[in-house]
Amino acid sequence: MNGKALKYLRQYQRLTGVDYAERLGFAHNYISQVENRKKTVSMNMLEAYASDFGVPLSSLIAFCESVENLDTPATHMCDKMYKVYDWVIEVEEFHKKCES
Repeated sequence: MNGKALKYLRQYQRLTGVDYAERLGFAHNYISQVENRKKTVSMNMLEAYASDFGVPLSSLIAFCESVENLDTPATHMCDKMYKVYDWVIEVEEFHKKCES
């Protein structure tokens, strides 16, 4: 399961890890470890994410499922999309710092 995808969903909603942990009822450090692939996501957490985002659990799992070991064009495209999204987040954070 790709915890990074869960992080992108949270960030897309402009939520901090702390805020989202409170909202879902999980410890912040657990969410952080899942998002950074240091812990495996639990079914309870997946259900909470799916419910919060209003999507079927199966759709969330399909979105988050890790395809890292597959060598397909879709895998390469997903990897590029993640890199672009990382860059967008970095630019947004840079602009926030400049505005302060």
